[in-house]
Amino acid sequence: MIRGPISYTAASGFSIAYHVIGEGDRKLVWVPGLFSHLELDWDFPASVRFFERLASMGQVLIFDKRGSGLSDRELGDGTLETRMDDLVAVMDAAGFASAHVLGVSEGGALAMLLAATYPHRTDSVSSVGGLLRGPLAPGRPHPERAKAWVSNFIENAVQGWGSGSTLSAFVRAAAETSPELRSRYERNTASPRAVETALRADMSVNVLPALHAIQCPALIVHCAHDPISPSETARMGAELIRDCQLVIVDDAFHWSERSEDLERYADAIEEFITGSQPTRRGTLDRMLATVVFTDLVQSTANAAAIGDSAWKSTLESHDRIVRAIIDQYRGEFIKSTGDGVLAVFDGPGRAIEATERIRDSLASLGLEIRAGIHTGEIDRRGDDVSGMAVIVASRIQSLAANGEIWVSPTVPGLVVGSPIVFDERETQVLKGVPGQWTLSAVV
Repeated sequence: MIRGPISYTAASGFSIAYHVIGEGDRKLVWVPGLFSHLELDWDFPASVRFFERLASMGQVLIFDKRGSGLSDRELGDGTLETRMDDLVAVMDAAGFASAHVLGVSEGGALAMLLAATYPHRTDSVSSVGGLLRGPLAPGRPHPERAKAWVSNFIENAVQGWGSGSTLSAFVRAAAETSPELRSRYERNTASPRAVETALRADMSVNVLPALHAIQCPALIVHCAHDPISPSETARMGAELIRDCQLVIVDDAFHWSERSEDLERYADAIEEFITGSQPTRRGTLDRMLATVVFTDLVQSTANAAAIGDSAWKSTLESHDRIVRAIIDQYRGEFIKSTGDGVLAVFDGPGRAIEATERIRDSLASLGLEIRAGIHTGEIDRRGDDVSGMAVIVASRIQSLAANGEIWVSPTVPGLVVGSPIVFDERETQVLKGVPGQWTLSAVV
């Protein structure tokens, strides 16, 4: 098996380490779990055999996420959005225009989010023991019990880091693996502080609301009694994806040092990827995006107060400021709505930060806005966008208070780990939209 050299690429100011193994026309990307190490992973025979199975299908891109292994040890905000930026950056650096994207544990959530957000980069997507919804995500049963479990789990993980005990909580041990190897792996993959930060973020992650936007063929393979990520979450995820195979392994491990365990995962992956060529459903004009609507408060009264000519000049200044900020945050200005704008972003964190900048910058002109933000599936129609996500964002904006930015319940679970703080507001019925929606304001 060919193992290429370890290389580095830059992503948002961080150095991300990666290498490519195998050869062939088919391209695969392996997204690791909580932590990894491009060199030490090869000290575990089961992992070597698993990667060899992947490499038998084509070229495999493997990388260490920020905060881990040979990549920069700082996590930054550590959100799924910024980690997805890292994934796109290593794909670009390796020349992978598109690929079959596979992720394990936390990496399963990241792989699914990439497939929903960048359909043209994803030939298929596979989640292996994926942590698609953390125990502290909204809607999980027994929240108080979950908080107590999470607190105890993280405390034990951090205190035991470096001894090999934390790895054993995630990985089924093999008799031939020495305790010293596990200890050395922990010490070299991350610091205790990075472990704590990453675990706290993972516990509240929820990508289930994004899964309906996945268009490529998908595979979810999961143990029936996974000790880290319950299999019922895997079943829920499979029901949300149009074209998804669900393989439940009758066992009780999350990841394993035993080759016989990982062979079952590899069998499901190989059959999925090589059994038939992926065929997309729908169109590449449909994708996951974060939609932002802004609205100028009391625009009619302001226009009447200063006159049409002055108001036109004010609106031109408004549009110039708004467009510049949207571009700065990698968004797309879709159109002016008369007294506001419609824009889309490839991540909710950037959308929120951009909207805050817009609000604060316009305040210098004496203008006040209110805004609504929702992450969901959109349809592209030329230079315009449509779909339920656009309607939802518009309805949220109409309910937001003056000067406030309100978001849908899909947003907080996608920016876990960022410094963004939300204040939950009352449950609302959105006109023309099914169900009840618990909205939050950005603090």
